Amino acid sequence: MGFYINKEHLIKKIEYPTRYQSENLLNSSAIVFASIFVFLLLFSPFGVYEPEFKLNYFLICFFHAFSPALILFLYFGTYNYIKRNQLKKWTLLQEYFHVGLFLFLSGIASFLMRDFIYTNPNNWSWRYLYEEIRNCFLAGILFYFFLRMAGFYFKSKKGSPFVLQFVPLKNETEKPAVTSSLFINTQVKQDDFTLNRKIYYS
Repeated sequence: MGFYINKEHLIKKIEYPTRYQSENLLNSSAIVFASIFVFLLLFSPFGVYEPEFKLNYFLICFFHAFSPALILFLYFGTYNYIKRNQLKKWTLLQEYFHVGLFLFLSGIASFLMRDFIYTNPNNWSWRYLYEEIRNCFLAGILFYFFLRMAGFYFKSKKGSPFVLQFVPLKNETEKPAVTSSLFINTQVKQDDFTLNRKIYYS
């Protein structure tokens, strides 16, 4: 099953996502917290090094999950307040920009927590700043696009035109046709007839 990029819908005005609206923001933040917390507990990603831990790994997972959930709540809560009269103006490009900024802030927060969580003399280094931001982008983009692709798939199945189309839109060009006549001569003169046929060229 293939898909293609429907570019015009990247900049088309769409309804402001309900997941970012103020009344649903707490639920969205809770989903982010639960997803990250379970992921960290089950998979221990990015090569954790236990001798550096200042806290129990369960608590470390809690803080790493709570931080982006809190940032999501504060970020879009502030955005909703500032843009409360312009929330109908939203595009998928805006979505990706804000998600990218959210992941960047989450990486910064993870970096700032290092001294609280890890015993490492190089906590305040450019290397770990880069690693925390990179890890947030790697994991965040994976989760985000997995959920969005699932949404795109089910909506495109219903015929909704989205950026990723799994059911291509019909755009067939009319093929040229040539009409020809064929005279059929039978043994009985009155049964003779003419056959009209159309020949299509691709």
